[in-house]
Amino acid sequence: MAGFENDVGFSKNYDFTAADNQNTSEANGLISDGQMWIGSTAKNIGGTHINVGGLTSPNSTILIGYSSPNITLDTAFSDLHTARYIVSAGGTADGANYTTIASAYAAATLTGTPQTIFVQPGIYTENITLSNGINITGFSTDGTNPSVTILGKITATYSGAVTLSGICLKTNGDVFLTSTGSNSATLYMINCLMLAFDANGMLINNPNFVSYIYNSFSNEYPTYHLFDVTNGQLEFLSCRLSSLSSSQSTQNALQTTFNNCNSGLSILTTGSGWIRYFNCQITPLVNVTALTTSGTSPYTTIDNCIIDTGTSSAITVGAGTVVNLTNSTVKSSNANAITGAGTLIYGSVIFTGSSTVNVTTQTGLPLSTKQGGTNVTSAGTAGNVLTSNGTNWTSAAPAVLANDYTKFFMYGGM
Repeated sequence: MAGFENDVGFSKNYDFTAADNQNTSEANGLISDGQMWIGSTAKNIGGTHINVGGLTSPNSTILIGYSSPNITLDTAFSDLHTARYIVSAGGTADGANYTTIASAYAAATLTGTPQTIFVQPGIYTENITLSNGINITGFSTDGTNPSVTILGKITATYSGAVTLSGICLKTNGDVFLTSTGSNSATLYMINCLMLAFDANGMLINNPNFVSYIYNSFSNEYPTYHLFDVTNGQLEFLSCRLSSLSSSQSTQNALQTTFNNCNSGLSILTTGSGWIRYFNCQITPLVNVTALTTSGTSPYTTIDNCIIDTGTSSAITVGAGTVVNLTNSTVKSSNANAITGAGTLIYGSVIFTGSSTVNVTTQTGLPLSTKQGGTNVTSAGTAGNVLTSNGTNWTSAAPAVLANDYTKFFMYGGM
């Protein structure tokens, strides 16, 4: 069509097919559906700047077609999300491509490479079997109030490592986490909330399983407890673990460690299992003994901690077990803050009440009180601190205030 430069031609009933083109030598008639006229800076053989062509995409990732009255575009693969696996209980209308965590997990597992499942806020009632390298994370959450809740059981029988972050794990009539067998499995839990709501929380019976639980929270509802470890390891780091229950979590083999935690749990060791507390505040909300040892382990350790158990004994040391207690403060109004028929190895322990210790075997530095009551040892004066020059013990008033825990920890004990 002749015209001035940059003019636009318009006609309502043109037929642009090649068959009716008066100058077919131009070879620029439309031949098939979906074709369009495309301008070109170079002239074609007909002397015009109009050529026939279509839309194409790199690597055939988008398919262009014609379905009257529109040109259609279809993707050649399943989705174009920034993240490949996004789950929403509200469905794809929320921008997700899966409606259940299990379906996204199954798809991610087929890739054979590390993947992350991103979960939008909601409650997901389902059971999930974890696979190596397939991680689950919740959007915009924190450990105190995650917006993503998995109401069901997670099974960890894989070999390798998996991370769960920003997720609330809540029991649904069964444990929320279990690992059995002997596969070497590591589970990282970050900013999670663990709720033993209508069942006990974790059941671990795998000597090669270890879970590192960071900056997370838990709550035990009445009659339930957080974990039963028949064999395996748990390590809580910077966690707050609350309880409304007197039910005891159990450790039968290997160990559970608490580092920089605030723990309200009541725990029982059996068999060869042991517990380690470092830099913790151990304060159950109900009047229960914080730690009871039974079995045979000599490794249970409490170091640089504050233990406050109200009217209950703080620790019961069972026959055949050893508890190592150092640089710590024990508060209990029970007649015996520490009791039992086992062995207590201690050093630099402060009692802020009038309780005594009646553990059958006691070795270490002398135990003392900082306020009220009587010394646990026979020597010295009530309320004083005993020190030794290597030969003799002397009794003197404590150098710090009765409740000055800051100075106590700063200078490493008495």
